[in-house]
Amino acid sequence: MAKVSSGFAVLLGFIAVLLPVVWLSRAHHATIPDAVGLTLICFSFAWAYLAMWKVHRGCRKLGWDRSHYAILLSGPRPDDPDVLLIWRWTLQLAYAIVAVLLCVLAFTFTA
Repeated sequence: MAKVSSGFAVLLGFIAVLLPVVWLSRAHHATIPDAVGLTLICFSFAWAYLAMWKVHRGCRKLGWDRSHYAILLSGPRPDDPDVLLIWRWTLQLAYAIVAVLLCVLAFTFTA
Protein backbone atom coordinates (compact mmCIF):
# COMPACT_ATOMS: atom_id res chain seq x y z
CA MET A 1 0.00 0.00 0.00
CA ALA A 2 1.34 3.43 -0.96
CA LYS A 3 2.02 5.91 1.82
CA VAL A 4 0.12 9.18 1.37
CA SER A 5 1.57 12.34 2.88
CA SER A 6 -0.55 14.27 5.34
CA GLY A 7 -0.59 17.32 3.07
CA PHE A 8 -1.94 15.31 0.17
CA ALA A 9 -4.55 13.74 2.43
CA VAL A 10 -5.69 17.20 3.58
CA LEU A 11 -5.83 18.37 -0.03
CA LEU A 12 -7.96 15.36 -0.96
CA GLY A 13 -10.24 16.09 1.99
CA PHE A 14 -10.50 19.71 0.90
CA ILE A 15 -11.45 18.60 -2.62
CA ALA A 16 -13.92 16.09 -1.18
CA VAL A 17 -15.70 18.94 0.61
CA LEU A 18 -15.38 21.50 -2.17
CA LEU A 19 -16.73 19.33 -4.99
CA PRO A 20 -20.11 18.50 -3.39
CA VAL A 21 -20.58 22.11 -2.31
CA VAL A 22 -19.96 23.38 -5.83
CA TRP A 23 -22.03 20.59 -7.42
CA LEU A 24 -24.98 21.16 -5.11
CA SER A 25 -24.94 24.89 -5.69
CA ARG A 26 -24.81 24.41 -9.47
CA ALA A 27 -27.47 21.67 -9.49
CA HIS A 28 -29.93 23.68 -7.43
CA HIS A 29 -29.06 27.03 -9.04
CA ALA A 30 -28.20 28.48 -5.66
CA THR A 31 -25.29 30.46 -4.38
CA ILE A 32 -22.90 28.97 -1.88
CA PRO A 33 -23.77 30.22 1.61
CA ASP A 34 -21.41 32.93 2.80
CA ALA A 35 -20.43 30.96 5.90
CA VAL A 36 -19.36 27.93 3.85
CA GLY A 37 -17.43 30.03 1.39
CA LEU A 38 -15.71 32.00 4.12
CA THR A 39 -14.80 28.82 5.98
CA LEU A 40 -13.22 27.20 2.92
CA ILE A 41 -11.33 30.33 1.96
CA CYS A 42 -10.06 30.90 5.52
CA PHE A 43 -8.99 27.26 5.86
CA SER A 44 -7.03 27.29 2.61
CA PHE A 45 -5.28 30.59 3.35
CA ALA A 46 -4.51 29.60 6.95
CA TRP A 47 -2.95 26.37 5.70
CA ALA A 48 -0.81 28.31 3.19
CA TYR A 49 0.32 30.86 5.78
CA LEU A 50 1.19 28.15 8.30
CA ALA A 51 3.28 26.33 5.70
CA MET A 52 5.07 29.55 4.67
CA TRP A 53 5.80 30.35 8.30
CA LYS A 54 7.20 26.86 8.98
CA VAL A 55 9.42 26.97 5.86
CA HIS A 56 10.70 30.45 6.74
CA ARG A 57 11.31 29.44 10.36
CA GLY A 58 13.16 26.27 9.32
CA CYS A 59 15.35 28.14 6.85
CA ARG A 60 16.14 30.83 9.42
CA LYS A 61 17.01 28.15 12.00
CA LEU A 62 19.57 26.67 9.60
CA GLY A 63 20.90 30.10 8.61
CA TRP A 64 19.82 29.67 5.00
CA ASP A 65 19.19 32.30 2.41
CA ARG A 66 17.32 32.02 -0.89
CA SER A 67 20.17 30.27 -2.70
CA HIS A 68 20.25 27.44 -0.15
CA TYR A 69 16.48 27.05 -0.44
CA ALA A 70 16.68 27.02 -4.25
CA ILE A 71 19.28 24.25 -4.07
CA LEU A 72 16.96 22.27 -1.78
CA LEU A 73 14.08 22.63 -4.24
CA SER A 74 16.14 21.60 -7.24
CA GLY A 75 17.67 18.53 -5.62
CA PRO A 76 16.42 15.13 -4.48
CA ARG A 77 14.72 14.40 -1.16
CA PRO A 78 17.19 15.23 1.63
CA ASP A 79 18.39 12.84 4.36
CA ASP A 80 19.12 15.39 7.10
CA PRO A 81 16.12 15.59 9.50
CA ASP A 82 16.18 19.41 9.72
CA VAL A 83 16.36 19.84 5.96
CA LEU A 84 13.73 17.13 5.48
CA LEU A 85 11.36 19.10 7.70
CA ILE A 86 11.75 22.15 5.45
CA TRP A 87 11.23 19.94 2.39
CA ARG A 88 8.02 18.47 3.83
CA TRP A 89 6.64 21.89 4.73
CA THR A 90 7.46 23.02 1.20
CA LEU A 91 5.24 20.20 -0.06
CA GLN A 92 2.55 21.35 2.38
CA LEU A 93 2.87 24.84 0.92
CA ALA A 94 2.44 23.49 -2.61
CA TYR A 95 -0.70 21.58 -1.58
CA ALA A 96 -2.06 24.65 0.21
CA ILE A 97 -1.54 26.82 -2.85
CA VAL A 98 -3.46 24.27 -4.92
CA ALA A 99 -6.26 24.41 -2.33
CA VAL A 100 -6.36 28.22 -2.54
CA LEU A 101 -6.51 28.10 -6.33
CA LEU A 102 -9.25 25.47 -6.31
CA CYS A 103 -11.25 27.53 -3.83
CA VAL A 104 -10.95 30.67 -5.93
CA LEU A 105 -11.87 28.82 -9.12
CA ALA A 106 -14.82 27.10 -7.48
CA PHE A 107 -16.27 30.35 -6.22
CA THR A 108 -15.62 32.06 -9.54
CA PHE A 109 -17.68 29.46 -11.39
CA THR A 110 -20.49 29.33 -8.84
CA ALA A 111 -20.96 33.05 -8.36
